[in-house]
Amino acid sequence: MKSTLDTLNLRIKPRAWHAQRARWGHPIHTICSYMASFPPKVPHYFIHRFTEVGDTVLDPFCGRGTTPAEACLMGRMGIGSDLNPIAYVLTKAKVQSPTKKNLLNRLSDLESGFRPQDTSGLPSRITMLYTKKTQQQLLYLRNELDYRKRTVDNFIMALVLGGMHGDSGKPSYMSIPMPNTFSMSPKYVRKFIRTHKLKRPKHDAFDVIRHRLKRAYKEKIPPTKGKAYQKDIRHIESIMRGKKADLIFTSPPYLKVIKYGKLNWIRLWMMDMEPSGLDGLLDDKHTVPKYMNFMKKTINSLARVLKDDGLCFVVVGQVSGHRGPGRNESIELGNRIYETLRNEVDLEIVGLLNDRYDRHMKVSRIWGKKKMGKATKYDQILTLCKDIKAVKKKEFKKRGSWRRVPIPHSQTTLQK
Repeated sequence: MKSTLDTLNLRIKPRAWHAQRARWGHPIHTICSYMASFPPKVPHYFIHRFTEVGDTVLDPFCGRGTTPAEACLMGRMGIGSDLNPIAYVLTKAKVQSPTKKNLLNRLSDLESGFRPQDTSGLPSRITMLYTKKTQQQLLYLRNELDYRKRTVDNFIMALVLGGMHGDSGKPSYMSIPMPNTFSMSPKYVRKFIRTHKLKRPKHDAFDVIRHRLKRAYKEKIPPTKGKAYQKDIRHIESIMRGKKADLIFTSPPYLKVIKYGKLNWIRLWMMDMEPSGLDGLLDDKHTVPKYMNFMKKTINSLARVLKDDGLCFVVVGQVSGHRGPGRNESIELGNRIYETLRNEVDLEIVGLLNDRYDRHMKVSRIWGKKKMGKATKYDQILTLCKDIKAVKKKEFKKRGSWRRVPIPHSQTTLQK
């Protein structure tokens, strides 16, 4: 796929990652599904080609932590930050993973300490999803897991969040049959249960957690540790703590594409949070001019923490017209950013390419043929750098490698 702009002649080839199988990557990436996340094979390509073991990789809009986790798996320091508390829990679980032994010990302690809970105060939108036993177990775990302070509890919470809803015919999920990526509205779910006469599945929460734990640790997790933060891009210096990034690979929010709170109300209940509060925190109601201003501030923030010879890749989407100037129009955000900001930001935009993907792989396929793929049809990847001359002096790998070899302990460069 030909770049529309490639000043550095980096020859980035999207077909390289598209050629890999859909579920390519370490199983740690699958601990919980997440809306609008790219597969690990995408950041893997960029991390392999443009960094070396021991380098620092940053994603300030990290979502479920795919980029920092893949960086850690490859022996780099992966740093991720996101305002979404769910994203923070998932990212921390991946970049600061406890040993399997410690997780199993903690899980055994939790299970042995379990006592029946009073579920009379639970909202009906939760009780309609789970059996009485599962309700009690979830309520117990919600009260017992100190995930904000204990790394092992954070990982268990991540596993719980991943198992909150999905295909109840599998041992990985606890709820009535639902999508695993997001939650339909309570009203819709209640009607769906009534229409299809669904019965709540008899799944033991501790069995589900163990099943998901076993899958996540199916492959050895290298000892390299990264960092996770729940901070705004405006606090980028406090995230980096004096470090400079060799590579930034990130995907900022698009033009009000997703309401993470509304679509994660079940997981947020588990974390004792209100969806409306999260959607207010993640306010992304941007018009195009406001979005350009947001991106200008974002790029200038990234410039402050990028090395002179480092590269920054920003993934944005082509979005449908109801988020732009007209219903029948669409906006190619990458092109718009380049045209509007190329002379207004502290990084130079030196590359722009389109990354098209199979619409049948998009989450929107579940709404049927009429709406399938109507949101983001393809991504655009912007390449930015601080000093072109410094970047040109570096020798980068010419192609990606898809061998996933565990990093030896001698290559571990990070401390917790």
